[in-house]
Amino acid sequence: MSVSAGPIASTRSGPVIGLWRSADESHRRDVSEFSGVPFAQPITGALRFRAPVREVPWTEVRDATRTGGIVPQVTSALSTMMGSKAPITTDDCLNLNVWTPAPAAGGGGGGARPVMVWIHGGAYVTGSGSTPWYNGRRFAANHDVVVVTINYRLGALGYLDVSRLVPDAADLASPNCGLLDQVAALEWVRDCIGSFGGDPANVTVFGESAGAFSIGALLGTPAASGLFRRAILQSGAAAHTSTPEQADESTTRFFAALGLPLDRTGVRALADLEITDVIAASQTASGSDGASALAWQPTTGTESLPIAPLDAVSAGTRSGIDVLFGTTREEMRMFTAFDPSSASIDAARIVGRLRRTLTDDTASEIAAGYLADDPDRSAADTWVEIATDQVFRWPADRLARALHAGGANHMFAYEFEWATPAFGGVLGSCHALEIPFVFDNLHERGVEMFTGSGPERQAIADVLHQAWASFAHHGDPNGEGLAGAPAWPQWDPVDRSTFTVGAEVRVVTDPRGEQLRRWPS
Repeated sequence: MSVSAGPIASTRSGPVIGLWRSADESHRRDVSEFSGVPFAQPITGALRFRAPVREVPWTEVRDATRTGGIVPQVTSALSTMMGSKAPITTDDCLNLNVWTPAPAAGGGGGGARPVMVWIHGGAYVTGSGSTPWYNGRRFAANHDVVVVTINYRLGALGYLDVSRLVPDAADLASPNCGLLDQVAALEWVRDCIGSFGGDPANVTVFGESAGAFSIGALLGTPAASGLFRRAILQSGAAAHTSTPEQADESTTRFFAALGLPLDRTGVRALADLEITDVIAASQTASGSDGASALAWQPTTGTESLPIAPLDAVSAGTRSGIDVLFGTTREEMRMFTAFDPSSASIDAARIVGRLRRTLTDDTASEIAAGYLADDPDRSAADTWVEIATDQVFRWPADRLARALHAGGANHMFAYEFEWATPAFGGVLGSCHALEIPFVFDNLHERGVEMFTGSGPERQAIADVLHQAWASFAHHGDPNGEGLAGAPAWPQWDPVDRSTFTVGAEVRVVTDPRGEQLRRWPS
């Protein structure tokens, strides 16, 4: 593969130059890459906690051959494992990356291409669109898709809400800045992606974990209406939003951690603090009980997210949308495998954990049901099953039902059940495991440490990579690349047909439906 300075593409604010990579034995098409392209102004000073402002225009050709800076954040072990090399964090972080087989509308005679916009995960506190596992080159080269990955504000920078506690500070801080950053990036795609060979009328948003939580929120965000036609939610749904009261608790803890008064003077002071102090206070204020209780996430009852996303989609705000959704089989092993307290969990502790979010009777009934499913299973393994359902599968099922009721178009469900042999097999089919398979990036840094190096991996990647691309093209994951796999049926709330990917690929009807029906509707 040869690499050289690539073509120049036009954006709404000025021209950019990227890199050009020739096709080789593993890539069917030449691909142009544009990195660090701004879609909003730096979050400096007064803009730190304000809704994003469109980028400042430029006249000279802008260098888009190098990765841009990312959102200030605390470094996470998972980001490091996913191949990130000590990226530069900076206020100039609202940028995106583009991979395209033809950086001109209709270039190469193939017409405008479908666009896939990736929203990264990281519990709303870590991550970036430039993580190597999210490299979109193979989608562009092998499936004629334009791929965009984005950055958005995280932690308190993205989700601080002072609107009720300090209502006279609305001109200083906007709720849901992280969500509004995602909307701004999608508006950039609408305005500019044609110059990169993409079709702004055929945009698929896809994301994992907090990226999928974000998509769940975008489904209920009025400003996002019309900005995407399809959605793929991997290990996330629409359950991770805060009520105004929950947001107020996080805000109060944040200001206390900084020693600032919770008034207009304190809000004004945020713009002048060292960013490291803001990030440290954001982490201190988290007070999270884990993946099911995030301090920093979109807040409902705000202008940007007026009502709960589930209520919005049930009412038909996204009728006609195509949706693909699913989870891994053992999501929570990512969080329990190396947690010493997991080994000592017993039935009483399981009930206690469930009582944090459920009534006493419901918590007891759910725990008893799962423990009775397999009396020989350890309490620790039972907790993995319960927590996977509580945090991921149950919310996904609720969102699917709401979308179906609200008139969604094509709907498809999957479960990734292949278990990694890494770390002696303790991770099983855990959270985030499917990502390098979806992107067909098994060669990227850190992947073998997570997945092992077995030859069976590529066949799995071929299935998922093709299915995601087919869905972006047509709203249907079935395609020629899935030859040999069973037909992927549409999901409905009765059969709940689920395309299950593991050592073999199969379709399962109503997988573990009895367990899911134990949870409140």
